[in-house]
Amino acid sequence: MHGFRIFQTKLRIYFVTILNYSPFSNFLTRLSFLNAISISLMKRIFLLLALTAKLAAQAPGVPIFDQSKEGLKAEDQNIGAKAEKFLEEKKALSHEEVVAEIKNPEPVEITLAKPLERFLTAAEIAEKTALSTYRIGWAYLCKNCDHWHTNLGGGYAISADGLIATCAHVIDHKGIDMRKGALIAVDQAGKVYPVTKVHRYHRKMDAAIIRIDAKTTPLVLTDQVRPGDPAFCLSRPLKQGKYFSKGIVNRFFWDGGSRENEDDRSVATLAYLKMNVSSRWAPGSSGSPVLDQCGNVIGHVALINNLGKGKEKPSLITVHAAIPARSVQALCGLGRKVEKAEKAPKEKKAPEENKAPEEEKAPEEKKTPEEEKPEEATD
Repeated sequence: MHGFRIFQTKLRIYFVTILNYSPFSNFLTRLSFLNAISISLMKRIFLLLALTAKLAAQAPGVPIFDQSKEGLKAEDQNIGAKAEKFLEEKKALSHEEVVAEIKNPEPVEITLAKPLERFLTAAEIAEKTALSTYRIGWAYLCKNCDHWHTNLGGGYAISADGLIATCAHVIDHKGIDMRKGALIAVDQAGKVYPVTKVHRYHRKMDAAIIRIDAKTTPLVLTDQVRPGDPAFCLSRPLKQGKYFSKGIVNRFFWDGGSRENEDDRSVATLAYLKMNVSSRWAPGSSGSPVLDQCGNVIGHVALINNLGKGKEKPSLITVHAAIPARSVQALCGLGRKVEKAEKAPKEKKAPEENKAPEEEKAPEEKKTPEEEKPEEATD
């Protein structure tokens, strides 16, 4: 509207210039003539702009998500058909195989790229993130019907050869009443991939590293972030596809555990590190990346807490908690073999290695039911 008024003012000036050299000499005649022409012309121009806006509701190439019931149902049917085929061809991990993989992840060396330093616009971050994010979770048959269902969170590529980071509770099928299921990944274009390996899994940290047999476009992890920094998130909250939001980093906090100093970077300690972010997310967002202004991953979605609520009173505040990138970086640097080596008596190379076994037995483990309660709201 502001631009429209500026344009109208310029047009008035143009006609005033013309009238000054016209036979119209009476001031009132000039003003009446000017208003009649400009108002009529403005109405036509405004109508033309409105019609043009309807034809171009978004920039070229911007995908439009089908949020209709029919569209969502067709999407689930396609995912279910692919999952069934993957299981028949033994390409995807079944729910029984995932249980075994979680207990004994296959070690793999993970090399992470250096953080990016060039600032991007929010639109550039959204476009970049869409190339590297996936819906991760289960396509399954329940025990009550023969229709395929989905229970999916989010995830993000961290290597070019198919390694994807997500939440541990996204790949853990506890609470899902299934008789048959496949662990799968779905990219932003709707292509379905079978998950073939679990390489890292840490329930307390709520982080896992899985693999799909495909070339992926990785995002970069960074822990160089402070409260007040921008935080972007692309996820699928409550089935709202391609939902992109912006907030800030609110704070970092310890959610239990024990440590000697704030710089402790052992996996056992960082499993308790969390950060609050004001970006928007909801059930279905778990595991989706949270990014900084350069498009680096600073964490991933984990929890939602409604605080201050009573039996008949609404919650006073909803806080969103994420797993910081520093924790995921530590998990990427450790495989199951390394963790076993840390527990071996002969390994005394670093203070962190000697502390790890003690922290695994810390009494804070008894708080697990309370700590995990918010996770029920995220996938």
